[in-house]
Amino acid sequence: MRRVLLAAAIIAAWGTCVSFASAGVLGPHLETHGPADPPKGFVGFCDTGPWACGTGVMVKKRLRNEIRQVAIEVNSRVNRAIKPETDIVQYGVEERWTLPDSGKGDCEDYALLKKKMLIERGVPAQRLLLAVVFTPKKERHLVLVLRTSDADLVLDNLELKVLDWRKTGYRVVAMQNPIDERNWLLVKPSGQPDPAHNVATTEN
Repeated sequence: MRRVLLAAAIIAAWGTCVSFASAGVLGPHLETHGPADPPKGFVGFCDTGPWACGTGVMVKKRLRNEIRQVAIEVNSRVNRAIKPETDIVQYGVEERWTLPDSGKGDCEDYALLKKKMLIERGVPAQRLLLAVVFTPKKERHLVLVLRTSDADLVLDNLELKVLDWRKTGYRVVAMQNPIDERNWLLVKPSGQPDPAHNVATTEN
């Protein structure tokens, strides 16, 4: 219990955005093992940005192309269109989750826009999950996970390619609950160290 609470508390306080790579003998889909507090900037966001929680987004058309190809197109388009900028510089606050309407944003803003665009293109909302990850430098970062039958794929503002999560090198710590996206779950992929231990030993 203590380890879960410690992990959840630190996840809730995360705030930096940033990269790495390797793939061991890991399953194709991320596994969860209990509830987590949502990231600090996410709290209350469902009320103002319903696309983040899989509701309130008008679907413009049915999904016609292969889901991975649609994800690649959206990931590339958003990454090329939006310029990286911190919330401190842009808004004067440490953490603010919003769509990057100014043409600038940090990692969560990229992920939110991609999620909204993919839902509008017909991708089921429950397949699109925001996820907190740690880079090899132990920096916190946010990405969008696309769940497919083959594997969980990652859409990342630091990478033009849409990668199998096992090839990103990130340690995934928590992600939205696909059943209720207002809630978050701790992640413990098979073969990885316990995330509570990993988070607890992170130096920022």
